[in-house]
Amino acid sequence: MFIDEISEAPLSVQVKLLRVLQEKQFSRLGGDTLITADFRLITASNKDLRPLVASGEFRQDLYYRINILELSLPALCQRPGDIMPLIQHLLHQQGKQITFTPDAVDFLHRYRWPGNIRELQAVIYRLIVLVDIDRVSKEILLQVSQISPDDDNEGSHLPATGVTSDETDLLKKQEKRLITHVIEKTDGDRTKASVMLGISPTTLWRKLKQHNISG
Repeated sequence: MFIDEISEAPLSVQVKLLRVLQEKQFSRLGGDTLITADFRLITASNKDLRPLVASGEFRQDLYYRINILELSLPALCQRPGDIMPLIQHLLHQQGKQITFTPDAVDFLHRYRWPGNIRELQAVIYRLIVLVDIDRVSKEILLQVSQISPDDDNEGSHLPATGVTSDETDLLKKQEKRLITHVIEKTDGDRTKASVMLGISPTTLWRKLKQHNISG
């Protein structure tokens, strides 16, 4: 079993998980029958759990229970050679074939990717939804990858490109099209949609209201 972002689990969930790991049993919600659990657990986190243990935000006993073998993965910006293979993998998952011009590849390699893999995934997904061409230039990448031209703190964090008012209107239309598509694809699940778009649930709620999108 794989649990992503284990650091975000509330203490109440941590207690239940620890009990399952110790007793190898669990019961379904609303049920009394104990079910044997035989599994190996893999967890991931973008935070160091040790400071969370020290502050009491993460249970020490659970930390030692899951920290049998630890693998630290460097940030994406420290692994530029992995970026294009990851992009090809993401495109393959969606059944798309897109190539990138040399200046686009150079930008993808030099950009710092503060959101790591999730930010890259969000950028590629936007390209798939919004761009109907087979070859992407740096200019197209910069225009499409930002979910909003005036959003400084959310979205992909890519630098602004000095777009004109006509281009801004186009980006807003593209943004509405993208959000509508993702809301439909996730059956209205705002949590999944915000992850797919690379923005916070609060920002997604604001943009749904801004574009008058039901979801």
